[in-house]
Amino acid sequence: MHSMTDEDIINEFKTKRYRINPNLIKYYDNRCGQRFNEKIYDYVMNRYDDSSSFRESLCRILFGIEIHPTCPICNKKIPFKWSLNYKIFNDCCSQHCNNIYLNKLGKLNTKESIRKANESRIKTLSERYGVENSFQLDISKQKIKESNLKKYGIYPYSKTNEFKNFIKENISSINGKRYETMKKNHTFNFSKPEEELFLYIKSKFPSVKRQYKDKERYPYYCDFYIQELDYFIELQGYYTHGKHPYDPNSIEDQILVERYKAKYGPKCQAITIWTIKDVEKRNCAKEHNINFKEVWTLDDGKQFIDQLYEGQLT
Repeated sequence: MHSMTDEDIINEFKTKRYRINPNLIKYYDNRCGQRFNEKIYDYVMNRYDDSSSFRESLCRILFGIEIHPTCPICNKKIPFKWSLNYKIFNDCCSQHCNNIYLNKLGKLNTKESIRKANESRIKTLSERYGVENSFQLDISKQKIKESNLKKYGIYPYSKTNEFKNFIKENISSINGKRYETMKKNHTFNFSKPEEELFLYIKSKFPSVKRQYKDKERYPYYCDFYIQELDYFIELQGYYTHGKHPYDPNSIEDQILVERYKAKYGPKCQAITIWTIKDVEKRNCAKEHNINFKEVWTLDDGKQFIDQLYEGQLT
């Protein structure tokens, strides 16, 4: 009488294209296979001493895994996972151990490894070229300028009529509709720094208003308006406002604009807000000679409010 082998199991459970037949596995799993083919079922169930289930034993036969693997970090058994490919066991027993394992192999993409990679890149650029970013290289600046001149006939792109027309035609109407909708539904989505600064201002100037608009002098929705001082304050905490006022004559600012264009497109908010809309607001405030202040961090905002409250500013 022919004695059953692993080869018989493999032939039974694979299709003509040598893929595992999942329908047959369903028959045999959960003891259904005992009625379907008792001989095969008994062979699989008794094939390994360290198997946790019929399905695990069957997959180990099909994929040629003789010994149940253990975790290389803590030496615990690695749990079996049902799969139609050979990867029925992970490399480690848990995510924690897997992170340690990958870190030992030098493959873990953690914040620390990213930081080290960035430091190494900056060090190489600094030693070789005296810069910290490849966009600061003269050849990179020249390529950016040539690309702009070739494509738009002007440098930088933010000065093109195409860009200015886009801003003029879209931004005002979009912001206006967005504001009215949020005002109607009471769904303003304030950031945590904005909320914290509002409460801080309110503790010193109870009449402070949010999203205030003066149609004559400042026809924009200002973050904070202190009524008793007639002061307009904008918290430019989001990255689309940059980290300082945009300067079209600054090489560093032009480099950042080019990076935004490459990453998000030439009409992204990171460009339109920083280089057009914020500049427009700034000029408007200056033109109407209003009390106007921009702050880029929560701490700077609090410090400015303290100075206002103590009468250090007029």
